[in-house]
Amino acid sequence: PDLMLLDEPTNFLDLESIMALENFLQDHKGAFLLISHDREFLRRTTEYTLEVEGQEIVKFPGHIDDYFEQKAELQKLKLHQAANLEAKRKHLQEFVDRFRAKATKARQAQSRMKQLAKMETIEIKPLPVRSRIHLPVPTNTGKEVVNLTQAHLGYGQNTILKNVNLTIERGSRLGVVGFNGAGKSTLLKSLAGRIELLSGERKLGYQVELSYFAQHLTEDLFPEDSVLDSLQRKAYIDTTKQEILKLAGSLLFTGDDVHKTVKVLSGGEKTRIAL
Repeated sequence: PDLMLLDEPTNFLDLESIMALENFLQDHKGAFLLISHDREFLRRTTEYTLEVEGQEIVKFPGHIDDYFEQKAELQKLKLHQAANLEAKRKHLQEFVDRFRAKATKARQAQSRMKQLAKMETIEIKPLPVRSRIHLPVPTNTGKEVVNLTQAHLGYGQNTILKNVNLTIERGSRLGVVGFNGAGKSTLLKSLAGRIELLSGERKLGYQVELSYFAQHLTEDLFPEDSVLDSLQRKAYIDTTKQEILKLAGSLLFTGDDVHKTVKVLSGGEKTRIAL
């Protein structure tokens, strides 16, 4: 095609497929318009950025990092221009207030008033609100937080991974890669205790508390619940409504948004609630 419109094409693709798509787009001779939340993918494939914000569309040259840099610089420039205009406006107004009652200065005061009326105004739009996700500080644990020993992982008679020996230590940050169907989710579900081991041993370390965020966790939400209802379901019993509203605000649900029902929310909004 001469023009491709791609709406989040990397969703549910495995790493190899994303890399193949990335290479294809880099070599593609036609035009394409790409929506994605994957900043690295945008950085590698695009040369212009369209911002959709406040019922307006603005085009920026460059990839996503250039966009954020230009956005901040533009904001800084507008603030400087607005400050200069305000200083000039204040100076003209002071002249008018001081001399318009004097016959000898009346004509000059009138001229200044006309200048004031013609002065442009610079609209300063606030920078986009960012979500703020604060994870509580965990308790101290032992050095090893989870162990799998000689574990067979899978479902019923279907073994996906065999003889898994894995130790994860406190503070580790691990990425799991592999083809779709290779067993990545099976590994996480087994570590999380969501599915039983077919054989072998799973052991959590001292004082370890485990949390699991699944690919389809939004399916656990109740469609008729409001945003506020959904958050209250998971809150500790002594959590105040104000604390829940503060959390909702940090995830970009403000004002009447907290009363929207789950069924009318976008996929991204549902995921923020699930998180």
